[in-house]
Amino acid sequence: MIKNNFAGNLLVFLLLTILVLVGCTLRPKLTGPDVAMRLTAQLPVLQDDLPIEDLVGGIQQNIDRLNAKTDLEFLTFGPRRISRTDYVLALHFLVEVLTKNEKPVALQMVSENFDFYEIYGDRKWGEVFMTSYYDPVIKGSIKKTETFSQALYAVPKDLVTIQFGEFLQTFPRLQLEVSPPHEQKSKGEALRGRLVVEGVQTPQIVPYYSRKQIDVEGALEGKGLELAWVDPIKAFTLQIQGSGVIEFEDGKRVRLGYAGQNGHGYVSIGKFLTDVIPLEKMSMHAIETHLATLPQDKMQEILNLNPSYVFFQSLDSKSMTFFGTEVVAGRTIATDYRYFPKGAVGFLEFEQPVFAGEEMTPSVWLPTARFILDQDTGGAIRGAHRLDLYWGEGFAAERSAGVMRRPGKLYYLAPKPELSLRLREGLPGPR
Repeated sequence: MIKNNFAGNLLVFLLLTILVLVGCTLRPKLTGPDVAMRLTAQLPVLQDDLPIEDLVGGIQQNIDRLNAKTDLEFLTFGPRRISRTDYVLALHFLVEVLTKNEKPVALQMVSENFDFYEIYGDRKWGEVFMTSYYDPVIKGSIKKTETFSQALYAVPKDLVTIQFGEFLQTFPRLQLEVSPPHEQKSKGEALRGRLVVEGVQTPQIVPYYSRKQIDVEGALEGKGLELAWVDPIKAFTLQIQGSGVIEFEDGKRVRLGYAGQNGHGYVSIGKFLTDVIPLEKMSMHAIETHLATLPQDKMQEILNLNPSYVFFQSLDSKSMTFFGTEVVAGRTIATDYRYFPKGAVGFLEFEQPVFAGEEMTPSVWLPTARFILDQDTGGAIRGAHRLDLYWGEGFAAERSAGVMRRPGKLYYLAPKPELSLRLREGLPGPR
């Protein structure tokens, strides 16, 4: 009897111990921005591998944009909410620290005056899966030719936006089993459609044309929407990147930026090419190279597997982000706006590729770290573990961005409460 009681008590003790250990390792369910990051227990070792001047310019852009967004009350850093005005004051202090001190002193002051919040990640706190984007420079023509046979289109006049989120709030019974498709730079739950007025008694909204309907069936031909003509594969690449430069035969260059989307969900065509491109070698360059070897109809058939379609506009400035700022090479990141605050400054640890000569495959990956600016979003950047890093413009950026599918660690900077209090009262920040 004593032996049985001892065994029973031991079993109960072991079960309780297991439950305690499991409870300690379980993370809160990802339900929104209030659990999408937490104060890190271990500060990262601060460094920065890029010129500070571009960072300062990007922070100033964030300041200007945040000042203009008077409808934004708070920035959310996991369980902590910081008023927009307090965060702007902290960014001003950060600019002062970075511009008036040598880098080692500046980094020390940042670590002393800012809290670092690690992101929710996938399986572990802090971890992020990184991809990258860039602005391609593409040869093109102002008219259709045999080589430049694919049009880049402006936004069609019959493209309409349905604010699905507002309908859900007004009519809760409209809840769908599957969420509406997220677009490259969608704001909230929105649907795109095509307004039909001819041949119907009352105007109707139907799904907008897919890639196949536009590029194969000519749904937009003759509407005067052509901004430029380029190679079909390069047109596809430009739509994925969202912006780029068209270089015409006479040397004239035109920058095009994202202006709208057809509302169809983004589908990565890479997953259909794993039989010809190994996963470890999958990149945009590898995909483009393979597509170029195919007959026209087979190539287009593969492109059509992604029904999402991007429309463009001419830009007089650098490419613009979702947040409304100009992109900053090596600094701008795209994240899921549902979880992470646009306009915030972060710190990113990752490995970057190093190339030999003109090779497209890295010879080595080297660890690095830098401050980044959360300013953008993307159709494939969904969840609290995804990040797209903007590399810049042209061949070097294309080469690096094309191979980036790597893990990293992402933190967000929030002013310590005592710093916010000093700045709010008009006192100088700590020296």
